[in-house]
Amino acid sequence: LAACREMAPMLSQLSAERVRAELLKILEAPMAAEVMRLMYNEGILGHIVPEAVNFDRLSRLIELENNFKLNDPFRRLASVMELDGLDVDKLSERLRLSNVQGGRLTSIVEHLSAIVPILGEFERDALLYRIGAATFFDIALVGWAGAGVVGNWPTLIDASKNWITKKFPLCGDDVKALGILSGPDVGILLRAVEEWWIAGGFQANRKSCVEHLKQVVG
Repeated sequence: LAACREMAPMLSQLSAERVRAELLKILEAPMAAEVMRLMYNEGILGHIVPEAVNFDRLSRLIELENNFKLNDPFRRLASVMELDGLDVDKLSERLRLSNVQGGRLTSIVEHLSAIVPILGEFERDALLYRIGAATFFDIALVGWAGAGVVGNWPTLIDASKNWITKKFPLCGDDVKALGILSGPDVGILLRAVEEWWIAGGFQANRKSCVEHLKQVVG
């Protein structure tokens, strides 16, 4: 441990890819929270990820993952970060995160405050559609771990695990078939009908969506 403390400043000379790989290995281990806290207290972690300070949330997340028989080191990395105001681009550059990893972390940061136990069924399903069940599941687990209290979190988890993907019935060609030229208006009109479709609980079929599109265009 003394050697680790002494050599900690040299960590910046390692490749970002190596640092990321070793960090994720640590987070995959059974006592990841205890080790990360030790690294922080010994002044080591600050040379790699100074944003990693939420060890209580990491510890609770590991408990939850164990209950679900899961082990996701990247989700654990997200949970230990101070997510409020986190500069994802800066962290992604420092750890050379892939686009998928960076996008996953960005989604957690952007939607963490929206996925809470008091979420209504409509708001929940709309979020599941927009961000996807896997991302929703990530955020619900991190949120549950962060709350540290009993709530309706299991319902959110179950909803994400049982979510059936919805497919919006229209595409850009349907808009252009009504005489709208290619350009930003196509996307604007399409999104307007999609929001109407979501508000209706994804129930409207293609014919109904086309009729509503005609009304919007008209």
